[in-house]
Amino acid sequence: MKKIKAFFDKLNKDLITGVVYLAAAMILFFLPGTMLHTVIKVAGALVILTAVLRFLLAIGGKVLLPTTVINSVLLLALGIVMLAMPGGMLRLIFSAIGVYLLVSTVGQVLQLLAVPSEARRVFWWIDVILAVLAFALGIWLLLSPAEAERVTEIIAGVSLAVKAIELICRAFSGRRRKAPDPDGIEAEFVDKSHEL
Repeated sequence: MKKIKAFFDKLNKDLITGVVYLAAAMILFFLPGTMLHTVIKVAGALVILTAVLRFLLAIGGKVLLPTTVINSVLLLALGIVMLAMPGGMLRLIFSAIGVYLLVSTVGQVLQLLAVPSEARRVFWWIDVILAVLAFALGIWLLLSPAEAERVTEIIAGVSLAVKAIELICRAFSGRRRKAPDPDGIEAEFVDKSHEL
């Protein structure tokens, strides 16, 4: 048992994490659609499991309320849809985000216009620019949710690849981050290259 613990203590966690991140980035780059669809399918399976467990717990408790049955059936249906049509569910999610952005930005602009000009903040025009950008993003998400899915995967892939390269370089440089200081003081890098 001590040998196994010693092996994991010597194992460079940055290198392993970097390799896992790099593998996930490669999946996003070379198998587009796979990662988000897999996440939706796993979420669907968890929703089905939740529905079944809620129903079984209600039966076991001898209190089977109509709302419990209805909730379990709705959750079960949602889970089945998520498993059967992950692409459609992703489009629905991106469309819902688009609707939210449209409604919230219209509300922001109306609220901003309701404030008298002399009472507005100094940089009120930044709020207008951000609202216009959010409104445009909302329209884009509504009109092209499939394209939004691809862009999301590209952004996630680039982000994971950059983080993977950082972790792998840190692993080979021998530098590791110290554990966070309980006093809240930012930890320094410690050079452990002499231990290699």
